[in-house]
Amino acid sequence: MRGEIKKIYILAEDEALLLRAEEGHTEELEGKEIERNAGDKWMVHGPRRYIPAVEVTLIEKRNRIPLDKNDGIYVRDTKEGSVRSVQGESYMLKAHEETWEMELDPEVERLLGFSDQNKRDKKKQVSLNCAYNSAV
Repeated sequence: MRGEIKKIYILAEDEALLLRAEEGHTEELEGKEIERNAGDKWMVHGPRRYIPAVEVTLIEKRNRIPLDKNDGIYVRDTKEGSVRSVQGESYMLKAHEETWEMELDPEVERLLGFSDQNKRDKKKQVSLNCAYNSAV
């Protein structure tokens, strides 16, 4: 397909593309031929340039999530359905993971200091800092 305009993605070190194969095909990635089946999901990590094949759909562009030692997020594995928390490190979601919103009882949210004006980010891990030698 000469003369066709193709979209090129230029990824930084902390970026990745989540891709899905719409049809079975073979593609060359980093010097290796890889067989993709329809419905396969995979990620291409930066730093690099990437031109998707015609049979590939971009699901989303992902960035590494920076987390401090006291910050955390909830991550759901879409293959197994399990939910876990990740904290204290920068984290890049894998192809079969997504951030998950943790629902809390409205009374618990109120006790933690959240209200209609001060909403909490449901994807972030809930933590309560207590003074040394105190009871909650």
